[in-house]
Amino acid sequence: SQVPELEEEEEEQQKEKERKYKKIIPIIIGKGIIEREKIKEYGGNKEEVEEEKMMEDMNEALVDYNMRIKRYHNPIDGKIYYIIVSMKTDKITQKAIGLEEKERTYLQRILEMASKKQPPHYKMKKETLLNEEVREQQKMNREEAERIIEKMKKEKYIEETQNNDILLGPRIRVALKAHLKEKYGIQF
Repeated sequence: SQVPELEEEEEEQQKEKERKYKKIIPIIIGKGIIEREKIKEYGGNKEEVEEEKMMEDMNEALVDYNMRIKRYHNPIDGKIYYIIVSMKTDKITQKAIGLEEKERTYLQRILEMASKKQPPHYKMKKETLLNEEVREQQKMNREEAERIIEKMKKEKYIEETQNNDILLGPRIRVALKAHLKEKYGIQF
């Protein structure tokens, strides 16, 4: 049996860790994705806390919201990301992915095009995504399509290589993994 003062101290340390993680959760939910290094900037994991324990604590706090945070090592840029994943699909969770309806429709078109490409990267040329036929199907001009592509790149739905190839990004690879396999036959 431990000394009561030690038990209280350990309990207080655990509560402090949970408070730190609970500050990070709204940030990850709001952004949808966050780099591992950014966690430190937002006040979490300053000391090298066991990553698995941090993930467990954060996911425990999200159980009632049907959400999870998953860790993903991106082979494209070599960085580690934490990504929010909805465990169910409904209107609320669709809005939570951070894209407007027109943007989600354009993303679906990109996924349809990607499904016809070779794994594992499902590489597409940026110009193909901007061509007139694709834009007309979405009822948008080139500037709007470019703005949406830039937003999807910034939010890590897609990535662009130096050769202007577009690849599916970490948010798609993690948050939509089951949906991609079921609807488009895309597997990672």
